[in-house]
Amino acid sequence: MLLKICLLLFPFYLFSQEITKELYGNGALKSVGILENGKKEKSWKYYFPNGTLNAEFYYKSDVPDGQIKYYNLQGNLLTTETWANGNMNGPYQVFSPQGQVLSRGNFQNGLQEGEWKIYYPNGKIHKQGEYSKSLQQGSWKIWNENGVLIEESTIKKDVLEGPAKFYRSDGSLEFEGNYENGVMKGEWKTFNKKGKLVKVKKY
Repeated sequence: MLLKICLLLFPFYLFSQEITKELYGNGALKSVGILENGKKEKSWKYYFPNGTLNAEFYYKSDVPDGQIKYYNLQGNLLTTETWANGNMNGPYQVFSPQGQVLSRGNFQNGLQEGEWKIYYPNGKIHKQGEYSKSLQQGSWKIWNENGVLIEESTIKKDVLEGPAKFYRSDGSLEFEGNYENGVMKGEWKTFNKKGKLVKVKKY
C-alpha cells in the first residue's frame, strides 16, 4: 500500500516532490522517502515488520547514490556501502552485532579494489591484502586470534603464485617456499623453533 502526501508543488517548475510511505499488510510502515516525478530521491528508510529500521538509502533519480546502511532486527548496524553511478564505489564496512568492524575495504564499479582488512570479533586483524577487480592480488598476510602472524603469501588472480612463508603460533618460521599456479614448486624449507634449517624438499 502506498500513501502519498504532497509536500511541494511549484507551478514554475516541471516537477513535484512527495513523501511516499509503503505499508506492510498489517499496516506497519515498510518504507518512507521522497518521490520526484515518480522517482526515488534523497533519503529513504526501510523497516522490518516489527518496526525496527532495516536500511537507509540515498537516491538520485531512482538510483542509489551515496552511503547505504543496513541493520539487523535488533537495530545494530551491519554494513555500510557507498554507491555512485549505479554501482558500489567507495568505502565498505561490515560490523559485528557488538559494533566491532569485521571487514573494511573499497569498491570500484561494483568490484573489490585496493587494500582490504578482515578482523576477528575480538578486534584483532585476521587478514590483510590487495584486491584487483574482486580477485586477490599481490601480498597477503594472515594472523591468528592472538595477533601472531602465521602466513605470508603472494597471490595472482586468487591463486597462490610466488613466495610464501608459514609461521607457528609462537611466531617462529616453520616453512617457506614458492607456489606456481597454486601448487608447491621448487625447494621448500622446514625450520625448527630456533630457526635452524632441518629439512629441504623439492617439488
